[in-house]
Amino acid sequence: MLYLFLFIAISLTIISFHNSKNRERHPLWSNFKLDRMLGTNSATVFWATSILIAIIMLILDSEPGETKTKHQRLENERVAQKALGHYFGKRFSHLAQGESKVLIIDNAGHEAGRNYHGAFVEGFESGIFRHISGIKEEFVGLENKESENGENTFNVDLHIDAEKIDELVTKNEECKIVILLTDLPRNFIGSKTWIKVNHRELLLGIVTSNVYNKGGMIFESEISVCAVPRTLYNYDKSYLNTNLEEVFALRYIDINPENVAEMLKKHRQLFQPSNSR
Repeated sequence: MLYLFLFIAISLTIISFHNSKNRERHPLWSNFKLDRMLGTNSATVFWATSILIAIIMLILDSEPGETKTKHQRLENERVAQKALGHYFGKRFSHLAQGESKVLIIDNAGHEAGRNYHGAFVEGFESGIFRHISGIKEEFVGLENKESENGENTFNVDLHIDAEKIDELVTKNEECKIVILLTDLPRNFIGSKTWIKVNHRELLLGIVTSNVYNKGGMIFESEISVCAVPRTLYNYDKSYLNTNLEEVFALRYIDINPENVAEMLKKHRQLFQPSNSR
């Protein structure tokens, strides 16, 4: 529609210009009806109309390039979290021995983080095909404090220690699978939760960018499922028509007791001290 108005307006302008030239040569031309119908005023109206339609179309049907890119990346992140959850759901459905509830521990204290957490849980549920009978969720790293003037403030601390994990595992003792969406604390080995994992009383899954010194724990099945975020991927690639398994492969590296030796050779840099944080 916009292009049609532009075409008509341009055509009218040309005709109007041609008419003005002919007036000078042929006075009788000014009496011709076409001059009154398709004159400068008509061209001006069509130009104004076309510009108005263009503005309306830009407002209703499009967004600035940066905004569209931002929205796409946010949606990609949501789909990536769903793919991550789907991966964990499938893996633990394979590994669980009998019916078991799952405890998911996350540090998503802010609203955006909780939205991504919701996508993870949605994906996890879509990946389950047996043995998982329920999901419990715990959020850490968010403290609600009252300031001196009486206003509520939030103190976000993304660090989680072994004592906090022990507390949450004890609180949710019916859960035999624990998924930690934060890295393992440095004092995890020797903790109560580690002892349960070591004795095969719990299955543990983690998401971490730091697998240095974790290869042995994965090999010994103390860590049953480990997903490592990829640092290099196409930020602007849309995941709209991509299935969750493909999205997971684009964004994460799957390391588990069955493939850890292969991954050590293929991604040796992940297991180097320089990768430790």
